[in-house]
Order: sequence, then C-alpha cells, then structure tokens
Amino acid sequence: MAASITDNAALGGRRYEHGEVVRTRLGADVAHLTPPDSTTESSLTIPSGELYAAHIASGATSVDAQTFTTAVMTESARRLARGEAKPGAYTPGAAFGPELVVTAGGEFIRSDQ
Repeated sequence: MAASITDNAALGGRRYEHGEVVRTRLGADVAHLTPPDSTTESSLTIPSGELYAAHIASGATSVDAQTFTTAVMTESARRLARGEAKPGAYTPGAAFGPELVVTAGGEFIRSDQ
C-alpha cells in the first residue's frame, strides 16, 4: 500500500477500464456527495492500492474502487447520524452488516455460481 501511495503521488493514479490498467490523474474524477445534513460536498478520487484488490476480488473489467469507498463512507455517515450504530468502534461492515454494500451500490459475487 505504501508503495502504491508513493507511486500515485509521483506518477498519478491508475484504474482498470475494459480489463486494462490505465493511468488517471489524481483528482481527475469528482464525486458529489450528500451527507446527512443535506448539504452537497465534493470529493476528489485518488486511486491507490485497493484498486488491484477490487479488480481481483470482483473480476470486473472496469474498477474505480474510490467511488465505492466514498459511497460506503457516505452511507455510513447517514446511518450514524440516524443513530443506527451500536456503541463501540467497528468497521462499516461490522457496524451495519452486509446490506451496506448493496446500499452503497456494490454487489456480492458468489464463487460457487
């Protein structure tokens, strides 16, 4: 992960498009988010080490892991603002369960199908 962060800072990021790794400028894509207070915030994408993991785990031909990560964090913030989390420190998945993935736009792929 440290190597990919250093590489991204020096050379720009990468993402998978149609099964190929392509270069992308850091912050080239903007995600517009709506937090619980209904304002609009913008977030720049910065591809990093999770890109390869997302590609391998999903088998998808196009991957921009930052978009999904942003969606998970936004949905987690909404749920926290509504008081839906149990007390303690948890990862988003542990706090809200697997349905968080679907709500954030992801899907589960079973390896036995």
